Amino acid sequence: MAGRAQATVVPLTNGRAEAEAGVLAGVTVATTPTGFSGAGFVTGFDNSDAKNVAITFDNPTAGLYKLSVGYTSPFGPKVANLDVNGSKSTVSFAGTTAGTDFAAADAGTVLLPAGLTTVTIGGNYGYYGVDYVQLTTASVAPPPKPAKQLSDPLATPAAKALHGYLVDLYGNKILSGQQDDQYGNPNSEVKYVLATTGKEPAIVSMDVFDYSAAPVAKYGTPSGTTERYLGWSSSGNGRGITSLIWHWRAPADNVTTANPTGSPDGAFYTVNTAFNFADALADTAGTKYHLLLADIDLIAVQLKKFQAAGVPVLWRPLHETPGTFFWWGNQGPDNFKKLWQLLYTRLTVRHQLHNLIWVYSANATPDAAWYPGDAYVDVAGDDIYQSTPVPDPNVNISGNWTAMRALAPTKLIALTESESLVNPDQARGYATWWSWFCAWQGSYIRTQPVAFLTSLYNDNDVITKDELADWITQSPLAARSGAAATAAGLTAFPNPASGATLNARLRLATAQAVTVELVNTLGQRVATLHPRLAAGDNQFQVPLAGVAPGVYQLVVRSERQPTLSQRVLITK
Repeated sequence: MAGRAQATVVPLTNGRAEAEAGVLAGVTVATTPTGFSGAGFVTGFDNSDAKNVAITFDNPTAGLYKLSVGYTSPFGPKVANLDVNGSKSTVSFAGTTAGTDFAAADAGTVLLPAGLTTVTIGGNYGYYGVDYVQLTTASVAPPPKPAKQLSDPLATPAAKALHGYLVDLYGNKILSGQQDDQYGNPNSEVKYVLATTGKEPAIVSMDVFDYSAAPVAKYGTPSGTTERYLGWSSSGNGRGITSLIWHWRAPADNVTTANPTGSPDGAFYTVNTAFNFADALADTAGTKYHLLLADIDLIAVQLKKFQAAGVPVLWRPLHETPGTFFWWGNQGPDNFKKLWQLLYTRLTVRHQLHNLIWVYSANATPDAAWYPGDAYVDVAGDDIYQSTPVPDPNVNISGNWTAMRALAPTKLIALTESESLVNPDQARGYATWWSWFCAWQGSYIRTQPVAFLTSLYNDNDVITKDELADWITQSPLAARSGAAATAAGLTAFPNPASGATLNARLRLATAQAVTVELVNTLGQRVATLHPRLAAGDNQFQVPLAGVAPGVYQLVVRSERQPTLSQRVLITK
């Protein structure tokens, strides 16, 4: 065994191992075009993992290394599967052009032992060439924390509090997340995770794809979907974090070869619609531009339900660019950015939606040309699918992390959608502290190895729902007075509250007149009282007539002591 491995070892020269000296499976060595390193390069790859090159080298020193791959990609951007000692990931190749036929791609950082290491490259999105692999000694550090500043200057206190909490955790902990369009139904993915691991995710992502004109015209407005989703938002004393994704079904022109009946069901896929949104955006007086606006207005109605309930939302529309998989990615980066900015402006300005934390998510080949801009984004996410038969805990996604950090260096970076979840040991070793991860639903979560899933949800560095801090108290209003409220003994009960009145207890050092206010997440006073209270313990009530369900602050002001505040969830 040792002799056979020795016979296939490729020598390292200044950290470089030439691909043409590796073990070839279904691929060949070529010398045209020129410009390669060494004696040639390996070609003949397609989408099959069976066609690969395995490059084994003798690493002299254990440690962390930056791995890069020399390549040629004359047919445009491609993606190759990468396996390093059994740890799987991908590497993205930008297109190359004649005259500059060869380039180097960043494949992330790898933890390597001293001795033999095998790097295998092949498959995925084929028709590229591999020239070499290069090792460079690397070191990592936790990412710098972004500023606690949302892109929307009118963001609600609750949205600011949630974003601030995410920033506080960033670089130290990772929040668990799960896609679950069936939340509240018997086949809920959250129920599966809880039954399997004993824990619930900290973040639940849900899809509002039925809320656009095409499906509404065919099936009518869905009944109770967003209300069912709000059930997650209010559970656990309101601490669970809500994320919404929108598979926007194109508003018109949905008859295609792949979709001859014009069904709206899959009209978010490019193959199922001929809708040209670039033309629509160019004609602001035209019918199709106004169809875009009408769809945005439809989704705004649903998002307002979350704002009215005091729920901030990790809002993730128009996901997975670059790429033409979805219709919003099939008209190039400039038109995509125009569409994103239209959506952003229409929701925040026209509809006054300020509870949204805007999450841009790239695909496996993030490209700065598609990034909407810091003024329109709060979190930069990556959606990663490795094309493996089953989810693999050993997948190495450090290269994706590096690419996203380069794309949006001043933003939180999240693993917004994936079939293979964060491996905590890799996160610690590579310092790839994703703000959160979110497993896709169905087989993507249910085929995760049970032992891995259980260990993941019980890892000390992974935050689950039961471990969430009371992040709402980090809002500016609560931050000024939360500690004082505890010291002075302000307590609302029961909490969550329902019924005609909210009960409260307050301990005061001296008798005095106070002002009692119930304030919503928009800073609006929905109830005000002016009782005179005694020294010592007091009990009083705040009428809840006309007060909508949601998250509020109970505020007590007086001239003789600091302002006091207590967070209250009203569920009636």
